[in-house]
Amino acid sequence: MRIFDNHYITGLLEWGGSFTYLRSKGGITVCFVMKSSTRDLPLLLKVRDFFGVGKVYRGGVGTQKWVYYRVNKLGELITMVRHFEQYPLQGMKQHAFAIWKEMVNCKRRKLPKDKAKIMELAVKLSRMNSG
Repeated sequence: MRIFDNHYITGLLEWGGSFTYLRSKGGITVCFVMKSSTRDLPLLLKVRDFFGVGKVYRGGVGTQKWVYYRVNKLGELITMVRHFEQYPLQGMKQHAFAIWKEMVNCKRRKLPKDKAKIMELAVKLSRMNSG
């Protein structure tokens, strides 16, 4: 049984999802994140169940608490890519997705030249997400 319609989930993630990455000493980890108030925990669990990938985490600072859904394993990111290829984003986030998808593809190829390309794309994605 599908929890959500595919088009609904695309719209929901266009509103509240982020195509992003984490930087560490080991390089760059490409990830998809959706962060929300702890009141939305049931919603994020449904999103996770819809895709069948990723994890839901709790976080917070002081009295501010939140929950977030994160997908960062390469094989699981492919599930996200396939979804958004089949049910495309309609707003400005489609541009961030295109850059992010290229980062995922570079990670899949594992070619030495792709390390520099991933760094270049990360800068481009950061500019887009901050603008």
